[in-house]
Formats: sequence, C-alpha cells, structure tokens
Amino acid sequence: MHPHSCADCGTRVPPQDDESALISMKYGWRLTKKLGESGEAILEWRCPKCWTAFRENRGAASDAPPRRSGGT
Repeated sequence: MHPHSCADCGTRVPPQDDESALISMKYGWRLTKKLGESGEAILEWRCPKCWTAFRENRGAASDAPPRRSGGT
C-alpha cells in the first residue's frame, strides 16, 4: 500500500500544495497514530468514509464514552 493512502481502503490521499496542505480541513481526511509491535509510532491516513467507520468501531470496542474536543 502506498504510504500516502487510506489505511483501510487504499484510496490515494488528495494531492497537496501550499494552499491545501491541511487535507483534513479541506477534504475531511484524518491522521491517526498507533504504536507498532516494537513501540514505534505508526501514522495512518483515513479517508472520510473509512474515518467514520474507524471512529464508530473504536467507540464500539470500548465501554468508555466517546472523547469530545473543546476541553470539556
């Protein structure tokens, strides 16, 4: 899989230039970080559709309430 593609479906990350460097804001993509087997950080891009499924599955896998942004 290309390093700049969705970790779940393989869709390529949209092209980036100086005006759209923040693809999460312009295109709805999200970057997540997880720990690999040896403790290294692994960054994964997800397209909007896969991010929604990832977020829902992550919440279903935990009894904890979903995290909210905004400091509360």
